[in-house]
Amino acid sequence: MAKLILGNAPKTFKSLVEIPQLDKSVATVEMEFKYRTRTEFGALMDSIINKVQPVKGKKAKPASDDEVNKTLKEMFAEGNASNVDYILQIAEGWDIEQPFGEEWVSWLADNNPNAINAISEAYREAISEGRTKN
Repeated sequence: MAKLILGNAPKTFKSLVEIPQLDKSVATVEMEFKYRTRTEFGALMDSIINKVQPVKGKKAKPASDDEVNKTLKEMFAEGNASNVDYILQIAEGWDIEQPFGEEWVSWLADNNPNAINAISEAYREAISEGRTKN
């Protein structure tokens, strides 16, 4: 039985993530996630939410013509960029042959959005809920 030691938080931790594939099969990837306390995770999420929502008490600025007239291609590209930024903030590595970094995380976001969702959810569960598989 492992002994619980308090006050010595790791810098990173590893977690297996099940990644749904387009053909409905599932691949398993070991992610190396950045450790955050639950409070630090809340602060990270607040910073992300504040980028897209007005700060409490401030009015949202009206959408510009460019924002209103965006194509789906542009919206998906912006969504991919946001997802890549998030993954790079929560992880430091993976056990995939291609090196972990913006180039390959971008490729993954564009080619298999399910992977980004699975990685994000695995991190959220580990940090905020401490959920483990039985």
